[in-house]
Amino acid sequence: MEDRTRREPAGARHRARRLWAAGAALALGAATAACGGPAPAARAHAGSGAGRVLLVGTFEGHTGAYRTIQQAVDAARPGDWVLVAPGDYHEDDDLAHPPSAAAAGAGEFGAVRITTPHLHLRGMDRASVIVDGTRPGGSTPCSAAPGAQELGAPGAGGAPDGRNGIVVDAPGVSVENLTVCNFLGGSADAGTGVWWNGGDGSGRIGLAGYRGDYLTATSTYDGGPATAARTGIAADDAAGPATWDELYAANFARAGLALAGCRQRCAVGVEDVWAQYDAVGLAATNAGGAVTVEGSRFDDDRTGAAVTTSVSTDPPAPQDGDCPGPATSPRTHTRSCWVFAHNVVDDDDDVDVPQAGAGPVPAGTGLSIAGGTHDTVTDNTFAGDGAWGVLLAPDADGGAPAAGQ
Repeated sequence: MEDRTRREPAGARHRARRLWAAGAALALGAATAACGGPAPAARAHAGSGAGRVLLVGTFEGHTGAYRTIQQAVDAARPGDWVLVAPGDYHEDDDLAHPPSAAAAGAGEFGAVRITTPHLHLRGMDRASVIVDGTRPGGSTPCSAAPGAQELGAPGAGGAPDGRNGIVVDAPGVSVENLTVCNFLGGSADAGTGVWWNGGDGSGRIGLAGYRGDYLTATSTYDGGPATAARTGIAADDAAGPATWDELYAANFARAGLALAGCRQRCAVGVEDVWAQYDAVGLAATNAGGAVTVEGSRFDDDRTGAAVTTSVSTDPPAPQDGDCPGPATSPRTHTRSCWVFAHNVVDDDDDVDVPQAGAGPVPAGTGLSIAGGTHDTVTDNTFAGDGAWGVLLAPDADGGAPAAGQ
């Protein structure tokens, strides 16, 4: 399978370079006092807010105190910045600490796992800071070779769990300016590149506040439905305020981008994202309240975007774009705060994309709204979608309500 990625804008690299240089100067000064272990990172200002700067890898001759991202994440305190130099990082927290059956079922494991609130993880170059799900030692990052794939720890039934890339289990965490690749599915809830997981399928909001900027998620390996990479960038049971900006996701068997289970508390702005060659470009399941999807592109997917009510997964249903509280939307001047506007949705009829199970809506659909309410669709371009540009339907799964609904 072809590796399709989007390079980081030059402006983001320049901002990152200034941050690293400032943090490196402070951290190297602190390192002269250290002996026999990583130097404590110094306090510095990095973007918004103050915190320590923890440097990973080597950037422009400055060697950081940490060799792996997980080492820095584990050492970080709330408000700290973990800055990652270019490199091919084969992180392995999930392999070193295999999840219990309950944790595996809830997706509570990742190659990098962040449990510290209000942490900022930033790469120095979007294209060359790579969190790589393949086995270490290969000559090519994100290798497509079957023998290079790492399928995860053995699960309860003996089959590999699969792997997740960066999993965030804490509020207020930002992840920016890097690439994740080849985190594959398995017997557990796995196969997601970057995941803010507030409690997948729990029916409760487990974290609030997150940010994802300048991220690329992809997979180069196609080993069939059992191991297909499932979701590029996701937020489950996570409330806002949140921002997804300048994201790219390709080659995923469920969705390139996914929002789920955030009731009317999603409060997320999705802008300038691009999803292609996915089963669904953007999947929003039981995701309501204030959500804007704007200035984005969904092309060459099986389905461009799917807004769905589901009573059997990702509770609670229904998907409802009604504005929280008594106010009306300043955008629509109505009670509709869920807005899909100024997007390009084209050529979404690709049945050869990776798939894991039946798709939620028929192939060839630009935008499907199944069981949703108070949703606004305006000023978009739909072209070349093989079956429908916009499809409105009852709820997608028709299953029995989850417990408590």
